[in-house]
Amino acid sequence: MVKHVPIRLIQYCITNKLIKQLRLFLYLKYKTSDGIIRSSKEEVSNIITHLGVCEKTYYRQIKSLVDLKFLNKDKCGFLYLRSWKRLEALLGLESKSRVDFHLSYINKTNHKGYFMGAVICYQCKLKNHHERKKRYKMTKSERKKRRSLPICKLWHPLSISYLSKILKIPKSTVQLYINEAVKRGFVIRRKNIVAEDIGSNVDINLLRKNWTKGSFPIYKFGKLFIIKPDSFRPQLHFKRFR
Repeated sequence: MVKHVPIRLIQYCITNKLIKQLRLFLYLKYKTSDGIIRSSKEEVSNIITHLGVCEKTYYRQIKSLVDLKFLNKDKCGFLYLRSWKRLEALLGLESKSRVDFHLSYINKTNHKGYFMGAVICYQCKLKNHHERKKRYKMTKSERKKRRSLPICKLWHPLSISYLSKILKIPKSTVQLYINEAVKRGFVIRRKNIVAEDIGSNVDINLLRKNWTKGSFPIYKFGKLFIIKPDSFRPQLHFKRFR
C-alpha cells in the first residue's frame, strides 16, 4: 500500500499533462500489493467507479501507461507496476522527497487540488531549507539579530508566475489548480493586499514601471493597493527516502 508519492513525479506529470494517467497509476499502486495488475470485471468495475471514468477510458489510459513505461508488459501479456526507483531512473527524475498520499486524495473532485497542493507544499519546504542554510552561514551577531524569528516559517509567498515557470503550464491553469488546492484543504491561502493612502495626484503607469519586483500596484478611490503574491501554509507532509 502506497503512503507517499515522489514529488518530482507529480511535477513531471503536471508539466507533461499526464494527470489522468498518474491518477490511475496511484490507484493501482495503492490497491496492488504484489505489483501485478489484474483485469477481472470486478477489479475494473471498482477502478472506474472510484475514478469516475468509463471502461473505454480506463483501457486507453492503461495503454498510455505502458507506452510511458509506467507499466511493464511481459511476453505473456501480464502487466506489472514499476517501482518508484525504477520509474524515476527511466524518467530522469532525482528526488528523495515524497509527499503524503491517501486514496481519497485522487477521487474525481480532489485530484487536481492534491497535485497542485503537493507542489506548493514542496516549494514552501524548499524555502524553509534555504532559510536554514542562510542561518548557518551567518555570523554570531547576525544570528542574534534574527534569533527572535522562527526557524521554520508557517507562511510562504508564492507567485502564480513562479509556479507557472517551474511547471511550464499557463498561469490561468495554475490559478485554477491553486483554487482547487485551497478548496480541498491541501494548502491554506492568505491574500497579500496592502492599502496605502497617497492622495489623488499620482501617475499609476509611472508607478508600475518603478515598482519593486514581486508586487503590483493598483490605484483606486484615492488609495494605492499593493498586491503581492499570495502566501501559503502547507497542509501536506513530506518524508525523505534513500
